[in-house]
Amino acid sequence: MQIGMLPITLCVVIYSWATMSFTKALIFTIWMLIVGFSDNIIKPWILSKGASVPMLVLFIGLLGGFIY
Repeated sequence: MQIGMLPITLCVVIYSWATMSFTKALIFTIWMLIVGFSDNIIKPWILSKGASVPMLVLFIGLLGGFIY
């Protein structure tokens, strides 16, 4: 089952806000946002290596698989 990283990341960020100081939790949350957004760009790029499919088509298919 493909769930993505959002549910797990959300749980970890909530846990970090409950246990860490404000500054550390804020830095961790910003870091996880950057990692999450870069995952949406890097994953289609890596999947398209060796395939003759345009990046946009691969990205739409990736989103469709994630939503399903």
